[in-house]
Amino acid sequence: EKGQLTIAELSQKYSLPAEFLRQEIHARLGTVIHGELKNQYLTTAHFSRRVESIVRGVLTAACRPVAVSAIATEFNLPNDSVTNAAVQLIRLAQLQGRLQSGIFTPARFSTGQSDKVTSFYKANAFVPFSLAKDCGFSDAHGFLQKEFPEGIPLATVYVHPQLVAPLHANLQEAVAASSWADLSSLFPAALTPEDAHLLLLLAAEESASGRKGASPSTCKKPLPLVTFDDGVALSHGFLDIFCQAVAPFLAKKAAAEAEKSTAGAAAKHTE
Repeated sequence: EKGQLTIAELSQKYSLPAEFLRQEIHARLGTVIHGELKNQYLTTAHFSRRVESIVRGVLTAACRPVAVSAIATEFNLPNDSVTNAAVQLIRLAQLQGRLQSGIFTPARFSTGQSDKVTSFYKANAFVPFSLAKDCGFSDAHGFLQKEFPEGIPLATVYVHPQLVAPLHANLQEAVAASSWADLSSLFPAALTPEDAHLLLLLAAEESASGRKGASPSTCKKPLPLVTFDDGVALSHGFLDIFCQAVAPFLAKKAAAEAEKSTAGAAAKHTE
């Protein structure tokens, strides 16, 4: 009548050892007893088909992640039976999706969320790790590296090398002209100060292979310049010119201070 019983229930009802009941039931399966014994549950074939039908119907129609426990509660079914049915249906390819930690995620949902992340990345040349996590990818870093192997992970975002290339080109021009550059306008507004700092470091370095936008581990030869977190970079040539320009003024200032100090010491000695 119930469709499912546990060995413990039968043992308590008839005051018989659980192991004895298990052996006796197992010996009569397929003959006197039409059902299956799995773990601690004795289930009729009709009950198994009913659970399977319910699970197939609910999860086939699902458009977003569904908790197995919610199905069990809604239809007053054992949670283990619902879980086993879902696992079996996925294994037989009758359900398209994955079951993880009691949550069934339809394949169409995963595909849609993946497309959302991909579209953002392609449109903006970067994607926040938080967006990937909000789309259901708990290991956002691993997912993005797998989907976009050319990308570069920063502190809170994953960027395409095309973001680094124009920064690098501007810095090269500043170095060649012994000048300076303000790159703040080239940073996406969504970048945090830490992201901007890391991106500027990448842009200020040349990889051993000459590829722009290389990750920090492959960058070997930094460009001769000084960078600041606000996006300003001063080339060594510019700093040399600046130092040469202010050197006479500093020398004159130092001489005046020395003369003033000497005069003061002489006056004190006279007193």
